[in-house]
Amino acid sequence: NIPFVLLEQVRGLRSNLVDIDNVKAAREMTSYLIDLGHEDIVHFSGPEYSMHAEERIEGFRRAFFESKLVYSEDFVVRAGAHLEEGYETALEFFGNLSATERPTAVNCYNDLVAIGVLRALRELDIDVPGDVSVTGFDNIKTCEYAPVPLTTMGVPTSRMGRAAVEMVIRQIEAGGQHEPEAVNLQAELTIRESTAPPNDEE
Repeated sequence: NIPFVLLEQVRGLRSNLVDIDNVKAAREMTSYLIDLGHEDIVHFSGPEYSMHAEERIEGFRRAFFESKLVYSEDFVVRAGAHLEEGYETALEFFGNLSATERPTAVNCYNDLVAIGVLRALRELDIDVPGDVSVTGFDNIKTCEYAPVPLTTMGVPTSRMGRAAVEMVIRQIEAGGQHEPEAVNLQAELTIRESTAPPNDEE
């Protein structure tokens, strides 16, 4: 009987929810890379327990289905949600590929994973965006100050917080008779220096 709002859906739990359309946002980000000319793209996905991670995989998949490109489950690499996980995953993944084998773009679950990827690629002497384009998700402040400023999908956290508070207030005022609400806000693509068309010389 305690009013509450979720900022990420939990399977099987009927509740108030404020979120973005993660499928749509991930599809838009992947389509942006495809429109740049990238045909070999991998998605460094989030933790298995996260609904956001699964929704962003679905958006990544749909962008392929809506293009001329062929999709494979091999394009999804489980990377987690933190700096260290992005760094270690990228070191292992790219360290085992030759220049002709590696993808030309990496679409990351969030900005922390993407920043970890940027460090790993720099240590492997792989140029961003000349050799590999990298994108994140969330648009945290650090993106502007990353070794290569990061292209990312911005989440409107302030508007989400305000919508969540307003929803809780409505629930309190309704005295427990309030039907659960769901609000989806629009994410926004911010393009920075970490993405470019693929290098045709490779």
